[in-house]
Amino acid sequence: MTPASDQAPDRDKSGASAVLLVVVGLLLVVGGAYAASYFLAADKLPRRTEIAGIDVGAKSPDAAARALEDGLGERVDAPITVLVDGEEQQVTPAEAGLSVDYDASVEAAAGDPSWSPQHLWQHWTASVELDPVIEVDDTAMTALLDRLEADDGEPAVDGTVRFIRDGVRTTAPQLGRAVDPTAAREALVSAYLGDDPAELTLTTVAPDIDAADVQAAVDDFANPALAAPVMLVFGESPVQLRPDDFAPALSMEPEGGVLVPVVDTERLARLVDSVTGAEGKPVDATVAQSVRQISDYYVKGGGGSFGGAGATAQYGSQSDFL
Repeated sequence: MTPASDQAPDRDKSGASAVLLVVVGLLLVVGGAYAASYFLAADKLPRRTEIAGIDVGAKSPDAAARALEDGLGERVDAPITVLVDGEEQQVTPAEAGLSVDYDASVEAAAGDPSWSPQHLWQHWTASVELDPVIEVDDTAMTALLDRLEADDGEPAVDGTVRFIRDGVRTTAPQLGRAVDPTAAREALVSAYLGDDPAELTLTTVAPDIDAADVQAAVDDFANPALAAPVMLVFGESPVQLRPDDFAPALSMEPEGGVLVPVVDTERLARLVDSVTGAEGKPVDATVAQSVRQISDYYVKGGGGSFGGAGATAQYGSQSDFL
């Protein structure tokens, strides 16, 4: 007969083995369920997913894309109401270059597979509402915004400096009103597929040549250019060009955000030729050289005098020649 003391360890071993088997079995069940949960989630969208109000949950990507396309239906081509500073008009999605990327929308909703317990829990229990992925044709969008700006905006007007026979005339710059392309794009994309209008506000646009540029051009070039005559000396015969003679040959054009001097050399050549056409008329080469000297002088805005073959062009004070 086996003593009781010898039977106790056997019972303890049997009990421990049974517990171990139960634990292993539970782990296998839980692990299997966890793995099944992962693989089931890997090829389907989260269970409670909506895109643009369309139920695509628990569907494969292909089925979800078809469901989204069918659910949106005619909404993808419905006109968009656009308000430009309160003025209403209708714009088609094609004009704005807007369309729905169904596959990208589903891909964004599906996310990346993960073994994370939190990810799997959210996949099966969380409610997800997403916007569709909108494709934008930049060429079409730019053309639309340009048209809206042309219809409702106002271009900025540069200030100008003009030379006439009796002096300098300026025109004041004017502010413009333009569509902000970034804000307008965002408003149109947001309004697409929805019921609310796209509200576009015209913003103030400064001209390239503002009042400060005009004043600088007048102070630095225009006024000094007409402050005194130019004296051409051919041999011993001086010829005077008064400001009211050569002013029409001068102008200022915008370049790089400032006004720069421009000389009409053909007009200046005719002027020099007309005043030197009497006795002792210089040869054409001398006239041409004098024109180039005067032109360079005014364009560069320099001072002093210049000389050439048989001719000297001098810039003096008004009192020197009156």
